Amino acid sequence: MAAQQSQGIQTLLEAEKEAAKIVQKARNCESLPFPQCPLRDSPDLIIRLTPSILLLVLLPHRTQKLKDARSEAAKDIEELKASKDQEYQKYKKEHESEQSTSSSAVEKETDAELKRIEESYKKNRDDVVQKLLDRVVQVKAEMHRNAVKVE
Repeated sequence: MAAQQSQGIQTLLEAEKEAAKIVQKARNCESLPFPQCPLRDSPDLIIRLTPSILLLVLLPHRTQKLKDARSEAAKDIEELKASKDQEYQKYKKEHESEQSTSSSAVEKETDAELKRIEESYKKNRDDVVQKLLDRVVQVKAEMHRNAVKVE
């Protein structure tokens, strides 16, 4: 039992040493693009790495991919923004003509109503002035119906 445990510990120590060598190789090729990295030729070593060590090995490449993804997302956003703006301008242009049509109809209706009022004014002006003068000039002197006559 103790032999098996020591053998397992020995295996872990060997794997740790091998991982340290791989990490050192990766640190040496950090500035180089990923295809030129010596770890690319040995994918079986990468598979045996723990996730944290693999992260250290692939971190420079991951950041580059992240930058590329961000720039691509920004480009996609700009394209989407441009297409939505174009749709909005098209919608605005279509509905602008409807609005101008309805506003021109309202203007015509208003002009017709103003003409009718003006004609009525010209037609009835003399009669209205005469009625006003008659009311002002011809005063009947009588008591108001609510007033009580004092005797």
